[in-house]
Amino acid sequence: MARKRKERKEVKTTVILPYELWLELRTESVKKRISMSELIAKRLAEWKELKEKSTIYPFEF
Repeated sequence: MARKRKERKEVKTTVILPYELWLELRTESVKKRISMSELIAKRLAEWKELKEKSTIYPFEF
């Protein structure tokens, strides 16, 4: 019988970032005492919210 997988809300992945951006995110995550993944997810959610409020936006999300 095949194993039934749990439905997951997260996916583990590897992202390559420029060093300066990585350092900025790492520093902020340490100061706020949250993981980098939580910080990146929060930033992306804020970006998505700004996109929805904006009438002029050149990129798709």
